[in-house]
Amino acid sequence: MFEKYQVDSNDAPLFVLLAYEERENNTKVVRFRSLICILADMGNMTLQNAIMLTCAFLMYKTITNDLKKTTLTAHSQVHKQFFKALLYQLAAPSLVVHLPAIPLFFTPFFDLKFSFRTRVVIYFFSVYPLLDTLILFIVVSEYKHAVWKIIANRAAQVVSVLNVPSVAPSTPRSNTAHNTRVAESIL
Repeated sequence: MFEKYQVDSNDAPLFVLLAYEERENNTKVVRFRSLICILADMGNMTLQNAIMLTCAFLMYKTITNDLKKTTLTAHSQVHKQFFKALLYQLAAPSLVVHLPAIPLFFTPFFDLKFSFRTRVVIYFFSVYPLLDTLILFIVVSEYKHAVWKIIANRAAQVVSVLNVPSVAPSTPRSNTAHNTRVAESIL
């Protein structure tokens, strides 16, 4: 770390997972504490995904059983949309957070040397909450309609605050009756 970035590891707070430990005769030995930590992290992510998949499967079975008993209603349609959102929300962290982390964890064990900007990883972590919210807004139609309604109301407020002049031209008072008849004939 000092050779690459001129930073002493004793001066910076670190969470270091070193793949190898060098012995006296310049042989490399796998550090099992680091390997156990990585495998525990991977196990934690796998357990989280397994719990979410189990809940999704149970929810799917409940929804299909309820739909067999009743006719398709707006309520059951919302249930289907929430189920789709759950599946997408399960896939999003796997694609954006977990999969990019796997090469970062295991690359040192293959003794590959590479350097990259860590900002990329931070961007992936930062995008996830936005992605999670966008999934709900896109999949669940009630949320989508509510967002568009809010946007339309805000746009109307902005237009009213800006005092956009009316489309009708300003005319002298003597031609008002004539202008009214012309406007009525156009409409």
